[in-house]
Formats: sequence, C-alpha cells, structure tokens
Amino acid sequence: MGIYSAKSLYQKGIFVNTFDDGPHPVNTPKMLDVLKKHDIQATFFVMGELINDSTLPILKRMLDEGHILAAHGFSHLHANAIDAAAFKANLKKGLLKVKEAYEFAGHPWTSIYFRYPYGEYGGRPDYHAMNVLQEVSKELFGENCVQFVFWDVDSADWVPSMTSQDVFTTIKAHYAGGTYYDFKLVNGQYVKVPLKMTNPPKGGVILNHDIHERTQGA
Repeated sequence: MGIYSAKSLYQKGIFVNTFDDGPHPVNTPKMLDVLKKHDIQATFFVMGELINDSTLPILKRMLDEGHILAAHGFSHLHANAIDAAAFKANLKKGLLKVKEAYEFAGHPWTSIYFRYPYGEYGGRPDYHAMNVLQEVSKELFGENCVQFVFWDVDSADWVPSMTSQDVFTTIKAHYAGGTYYDFKLVNGQYVKVPLKMTNPPKGGVILNHDIHERTQGA
C-alpha cells in the first residue's frame, strides 16, 4: 500500500542519495564504482527508453549491489505540458520497463517508486497527475502501491557550469553550512550562482544525475 509519507530527515544527519535520468552506458557504471568503493546505497530513477539489452546488465548490477531501481517515466516528459492520456502512457510504459529490469536481474520488486520528471505536476486544469498515478498503480499492481519521491537537496550537478568540486561543495553545505551553488536562467542558459547557507538542514534527499561525469568526482 502506498502511504505517501516518510519520516523527516531534517537535522538527523542523514542524507539519501538519488540519481535521475540514467542509465548511461559509460557514466552510470563509473558512478556505481564510486558508490561501491564507499559502501553507499542509492536510488536510481531511470528512464524507460534507456532500458535495453545493453543497459539491462548495468541495472542488474545496481540491484545486485543493493541499490533501488525506480521509475522516472519512459521519456522525460513534463506532466504539466502533456494531457492525461500522454502522461498515463508515459508513466505506464516507464513502470513496465523497470519491471522488465527487475525480472531480468532476478530480484523481487517489493518497493515501487516514481519521480516526476522536473519534479513538477498538478499544474493542469484538465486532470491531476496524482489521480492518474493511482489509476496506473491499480491497473498494473492491483493496489495503490506506487509511491512518489521528491528531493530537498539539489546538488545542481545538471547545471552546465558546475564542476565536481562545486557539486561536492553544494552537498557539503547542506550539512555544515557555507558556500553552495544555486542556479538562474540567463539568456536561455542555466548558470550557477554562489550563495551562503547559514542554517543547513543537516539531512534530506539529494538529487543527483548519474548521466553526468562531473557527479562522479563529487
């Protein structure tokens, strides 16, 4: 049963690592090497369209090494930019591809998670994405068991001007305070903006992307 709730990690000194938009045939295995070296487990929200014969072994490695494999849609479509039928098709197809990966790896799919691309939903007057999420959950699994996951620490590793050191600095600041990097849109391009954090949350869910080489060195 999806309860759509979680204990707060605020001020608990605990961070959860999550990675979006993979799998990448080169960068994802390198990220898995880093996580294995430091004995860290993470959750990977993968794109269904990237799951194929060449990437299924990478996803099997994820599961074999104790990571969680989760859905991020079949394609990276913005829920607020598409109608209910398109959102449902993208969601359902993405979940089925993740199911395929679990079956290929020989692991049971006991916890079913989904993250909205761009982390946004509910911005349309003609339907609500949460209702579609519940509908798809019941169609595929017979119950309301698909749990949606957000984040509260954006490493900004997706911003083109960020370096590995910038990503590390940003994550560290959410625990110890100090300099971190936000971002803004300038002439159609996102650029990093250095800021100071004086009241760090000291806990939370971190948004990273395993498709970027800069994230591996963070």
